[in-house]
Amino acid sequence: MYMSGKQQTAGSCDVTVPVQTRNVLVAIDGSEGCKRAFDWYLENMWHSTDTVLLVHIFTLPNLPSYTFTTPATAFVMPIAYQQLLDEEQKKSHEIIKEYEAVLKTSKIPYHTIVKSGAAGETICAIAMENKADAIVMGSRGLGVLRRTFLGSVSDYVLHHAHVSVTVVPSKKK
Repeated sequence: MYMSGKQQTAGSCDVTVPVQTRNVLVAIDGSEGCKRAFDWYLENMWHSTDTVLLVHIFTLPNLPSYTFTTPATAFVMPIAYQQLLDEEQKKSHEIIKEYEAVLKTSKIPYHTIVKSGAAGETICAIAMENKADAIVMGSRGLGVLRRTFLGSVSDYVLHHAHVSVTVVPSKKK
């Protein structure tokens, strides 16, 4: 029998069952599939002892190729790159803000993690670093051909994560 750290009298024995908590990583990318996965988690998987790890991975911006032989370019490049990086981080926080509001309103404990990198690899690394017990993510519903050439973040995570992964499919069109 599961109890939330309360004592239960079993005949003449007092038994204390520890509270079992879970860290559930929910990958957020701003897509409808992601929103669907988040809602699915709250409706079907959420438990009162869960802590949600809201994770958003952004791609580092690319700068056009310039030669650093021009003295002015050497000073402009780091400033331009930092501006692009700041914009990406701002977009990430805008994407995650909606999910934070839902969790705050529902009084669900959470942590927000925003990082850059290859999405699948970074999600798996974050799950391991934060001792996640499960991963929930959406599927963009790529066709076989597109998935073959572009890869699939959910496919990567399914095959490389050290914990259970729930992939919520996108709506049928």
